[in-house]
Amino acid sequence: GRLVLITSFLSVVPLPGLATYTATKAALEGWAAAVRMENIVPVSTVIDGFIRTPISDTDGDYHKPGWPYKRSVGPGGLQQTWMDAFDTQLDEHTGAVARAIADRYPRHRYVVGWDATLTMAAVWFFPGWLVHLFINGLYDWFG
Repeated sequence: GRLVLITSFLSVVPLPGLATYTATKAALEGWAAAVRMENIVPVSTVIDGFIRTPISDTDGDYHKPGWPYKRSVGPGGLQQTWMDAFDTQLDEHTGAVARAIADRYPRHRYVVGWDATLTMAAVWFFPGWLVHLFINGLYDWFG
């Protein structure tokens, strides 16, 4: 058997207002890495970008009035803008999960969507302080 865990690029590049989501996805990444080192069972992670779903297409009404992080997840915020720019669809996600399950020699990570691909490439190739400076700059741009 093998394990396939769903994580997010936000586990390495968090956004304000998504602390709990970020923490749970980062915990899955860490757990997967530890299990891989212990050679207990093969583990793959599917690292998603922002994916269009019915809740992500809402106008932000699911947030309480006075929600302080509209810049991240509300209408016109960074999440919505990225979804409009990269337009990752749910079928891309399900295809990556199916590949992680069916591949004879599964990879450790399957990255889904251009937003996640570009972000993870930046995290892997550039110093962390530079990546966070860029992401904070994007966040400030939408503020």
